[in-house]
Amino acid sequence: MDTHANASEDLAFIREIMADTRQAAGISGGYFVLWGLVVGVGLVATWLQVIGVLPYQPMLTWGTCLGLGAVGNILMMWRDFRRPVNSRAGRLVGTVWMGLFVTQMIFIVAHLGFNTLPGEHMPGIFSSLLGTGIFITGVLAGMPWLRNMALAWWLGAFAMFAWPGDYVSLLMGGLLLLFYVVPGLVLIKQQRAQAASEV
Repeated sequence: MDTHANASEDLAFIREIMADTRQAAGISGGYFVLWGLVVGVGLVATWLQVIGVLPYQPMLTWGTCLGLGAVGNILMMWRDFRRPVNSRAGRLVGTVWMGLFVTQMIFIVAHLGFNTLPGEHMPGIFSSLLGTGIFITGVLAGMPWLRNMALAWWLGAFAMFAWPGDYVSLLMGGLLLLFYVVPGLVLIKQQRAQAASEV
């Protein structure tokens, strides 16, 4: 009897963790949409500048995109602090993305500050890291559709490393819009549906 009771408690605990993780992933959907749009638009604009369609002004392009992203991020964090996800699962998802963010910052400093990483490899590195974050989030949240989207990121990263060129900015911009913004919208929709069902 004790074994059966313990197994039932363990299953209930696992279900609770997965439900909490889905909620945390739903809240992160807004961040997916925000950063997918601003960085995706920045990458597409950079590609248009490189091929000569737009005047080459990378500082203006990225200053505007990252500035808008930072303002939007602060506003969303302020909103989320007022209704935080107080769960181990929520903190776990946040920790995964924080770790990936710090890793990306290290690569950016290595590239811009020390010039030890060639610029043409940066999109491939970032695509690999984003795919990892999406994979882990999908596994933790019990969302196979989200987990499987990591494959597109990893295939894109492989292509960027195998065949470097001007097109990588356009490819990564497309990946962000299709496999970062769209999942973010789905997560937001799921979160709203869950909130409506709990009312």
